[in-house]
Amino acid sequence: AYFYSSAVVFGLMGETFFWELATLIDIMLFGHWIEMRSILGASRALEELDQATFPHGAMPISPSTRASLQSGPSTNSGWE
Repeated sequence: AYFYSSAVVFGLMGETFFWELATLIDIMLFGHWIEMRSILGASRALEELDQATFPHGAMPISPSTRASLQSGPSTNSGWE
């Protein structure tokens, strides 16, 4: 449509479609803006959910810590 309209401007007989093309581009950009806005909102909501559900004092478990946790409670009570 753009090249045809450009050819009409330079002498080809016909009707230009610049307004239609500009409107189409505007609608596409508006749709892209709405999509990016919704993605940003979903990303923020997931971050808030993560902050709300993950304990603030939690520490990652290393392989050595995991092994000691899986061995079960100690039989030594410390009162000997």
